[in-house]
Amino acid sequence: MKVKRNNRSLLICGFHSVCAALKSQRVEFLYISESSNNKQLRFVKDLAVKLNIDIKECSTHELSELVSMKVHQGVVAKVEPLKDFSLESFLDNQSDPKPPLIILDRIQDPRNFGSIIRTAAALGAGGIIFSKKNSSKLTPSVAKVASGGLESLPIIAVNNIVQTIEKLKSRGYWILAGDPDGEITLGTQELPSPVVLVIGGEGTGIRRLVLNSCDFTLRISLQTDKISSLNASVAAGILLNEIVRSRDHLQVDNNKI
Repeated sequence: MKVKRNNRSLLICGFHSVCAALKSQRVEFLYISESSNNKQLRFVKDLAVKLNIDIKECSTHELSELVSMKVHQGVVAKVEPLKDFSLESFLDNQSDPKPPLIILDRIQDPRNFGSIIRTAAALGAGGIIFSKKNSSKLTPSVAKVASGGLESLPIIAVNNIVQTIEKLKSRGYWILAGDPDGEITLGTQELPSPVVLVIGGEGTGIRRLVLNSCDFTLRISLQTDKISSLNASVAAGILLNEIVRSRDHLQVDNNKI
């Protein structure tokens, strides 16, 4: 049996990503390993059967060909496209207190993109904004690493990051840039709210025009001279965690007034 890949189809893989898509009723078709004897694959198959989703059993090699990656955990799903948000409609629907947002300035590694999505969803971010050009696309690899984050976190693609920042400022957001040479050391002062965190691309960091549009820059204090910088997804997680902590602390103080 030969599985023909449809380049127009949106494919995701991995147990957690496919389960989340099934529960969101976004799966159109399921490909599963012929040797679907382990507990996770049986769970996915049973859930798809309950939802009346067509299933095709495939070899491991055929699944790898579908998603152009070997680590698919024996399950691939063809899914409906994610909901397409315009920036304006997305911002109109943000509830108070507004959760932090993340802007990704040319993140090109799918693993970093997926990891940031997963962390942002776990920490309660309101959404991720990324540039359409010179950025990773929402590939099967991104979806797998995001581990279900795509189902719970709005992802907005924009043409121009600088113009987007100006729109966000007009809505009352403070724009913080994660920068190894930042003017403020993380944890030394309370941060404003609501906040947009800007994370730069691997190796290149945040572009100068984007950096100049930010309100201030934020750095992580590293405890050794042997490490000069952190992976983009790791830095995003550390920075976002402090932003959430600072916001929650500010809300507690305001409630005491």
